[in-house]
Amino acid sequence: MRRLYLPLMPSPLPSSFITRPAIHAGTVALIAGIIYFVTRAPGVMYTDSGELAAAAATLGVAHPTGYPLFVLIGHLWSLLPWSSTIDGMNIFAGVVTASAVGMTVLTIDLILRRMFDSRSSSLSASEMSLFLADAGALLLAMAPIVWAQGTSIEVYGLNLLLITTALYCVLRASVETNAYRWIVTTSFVVGLMLTNHISSLFLTVGFLTILSSSPAFSFRKMWPYIFLPAILPLALYAYLPLRSAQIPPLNWGMTHLGVFEFFYHIKGSQYGVWLFSDKEAAGENVRLLGVSLSEMLLWIGWIPVAAGLVMSWIRIRRVMLGLLLVIVGNLAISLGYSIPDIDSYFLPTLLISAIFFAIGTYALISLRTYSGRLASIALILPVFGILRTWPEADLSSHRAVPLYTQWALENADSNAIVISRQWDYLLSSLWYEREVEHRRTDVVVIEKELLRRTWYIPYLQERFADVVAPAQQAIDRYLPLCRQFNEDSDDFMKSRTAVIDIQSRWIGVLQAIIEGNIDKRPVYITPEILSEERDVIQGYNVVREGPLLRLRRTSDTTLPDVSKDFLATQVLETLKGRNGRLDSALQVVVMSLTQQPGR
Repeated sequence: MRRLYLPLMPSPLPSSFITRPAIHAGTVALIAGIIYFVTRAPGVMYTDSGELAAAAATLGVAHPTGYPLFVLIGHLWSLLPWSSTIDGMNIFAGVVTASAVGMTVLTIDLILRRMFDSRSSSLSASEMSLFLADAGALLLAMAPIVWAQGTSIEVYGLNLLLITTALYCVLRASVETNAYRWIVTTSFVVGLMLTNHISSLFLTVGFLTILSSSPAFSFRKMWPYIFLPAILPLALYAYLPLRSAQIPPLNWGMTHLGVFEFFYHIKGSQYGVWLFSDKEAAGENVRLLGVSLSEMLLWIGWIPVAAGLVMSWIRIRRVMLGLLLVIVGNLAISLGYSIPDIDSYFLPTLLISAIFFAIGTYALISLRTYSGRLASIALILPVFGILRTWPEADLSSHRAVPLYTQWALENADSNAIVISRQWDYLLSSLWYEREVEHRRTDVVVIEKELLRRTWYIPYLQERFADVVAPAQQAIDRYLPLCRQFNEDSDDFMKSRTAVIDIQSRWIGVLQAIIEGNIDKRPVYITPEILSEERDVIQGYNVVREGPLLRLRRTSDTTLPDVSKDFLATQVLETLKGRNGRLDSALQVVVMSLTQQPGR
């Protein structure tokens, strides 16, 4: 290779210390962890944050696919003496995401050592590979999507840690003379991946291809070591029906009710309606992926990524194919998935892109003409990433969801029933407040869209029997059709009569719950039901009380109390300057409510 010049100060540390991969990995993980800690959210954030924190804290059953590994590890973590459970869980998110960044250093270093040597270079091969591994890992760490995993609780930070660990182990297996212990470790970690996020299954073809790059690879001899260790972690799925049978506070799916309920839950069948169902979603997801990668690479990073692909084709073709198959597997499940928060699904693709960035940078800076300039870029790109992303990623003052939830609870009278589909910024948070912090345990929350699932009414009957008892007759008429819909929704939807009938019976259940409780309990809806389900509230007056709309008999002329609307101002204040999808949506909701005081 050509002689390399890098603008580095002489190090006072012994070279043996500098060239230890574990030191670099730990240092980079610590840097990322500190940034995540400082910018973490102070409370519950959007969407699944509150529900996942509550599931971990109460040893519950989370939404599909259940995430048993996440729940069990999260529960142990929640037992530590945190200032609050949600703060502890947000710190947990930072720890696992930063650990994934550290594993990325080890993974990139391993690949670079395999590809390059240091002949005629002023730096040793180990120093060179570690320097660029640090740069690639920090670039990944500062990507907006990755940074978001480190500041509020979700399952994707843990999943990224498992993916990076599995990738490191399979790369070790592909270069070790005695690879069996690394194959077993890889298989076990892949099993853990599948107990945290089942979509990881689509990455395994890439891992197998990387393993096959070993000269000693023999599928006939190695298959027991490849597959059998992965089976053991899958036993964690037994947690779901076993815990479900104990009726925990959060019991999504009621998986103990039968084999159908169990597999319906772990396969994520209720989300199948959004998979490959929208032709426009794939195009939008491709656009979002391009934006996400460009934000991570700061655009100029596409040049070393391209160089990395070329160099990988020349030197490690089979490994390159495996890495690309990881991307293909990731995008196969992601691009056709029509959900708003799809960006987190792109994490494996961002990881592989960071690896190609490091490979390409190594190749390019060996060219004398560009060495100093490109070495500087490798150093400063992560710094630019921090400066660029910090204002958006800093959630340390983001209290919109807790404030909005407080606004709702302070306006809800005792023993209230709240019917809503505001999962993203209210219902998930309400579950956390009720089940973990034990605030307003008198409030009963009904997620109207979950009433379309066979498990939800039995769940309500277990938890809030007196609330749903008045609707028993309507429930008995509705549940058989609901089960048919859940068992084969595609076939069910072919019958227009069946679709009209099930919708009518679903509305009947909601109407029966309201009518059976309105003289005993205050009943509230949220504004979207007013526009989406007018039939449900026929015959009632609607009066705004905070962010809730109270249903009253037509003879009730009580005036609404708007004295607590100062909380709405606080919600808008914490959202000032933020333009994220859910930030903007919540701003619109709050502003529309405060501009229309009631009717």
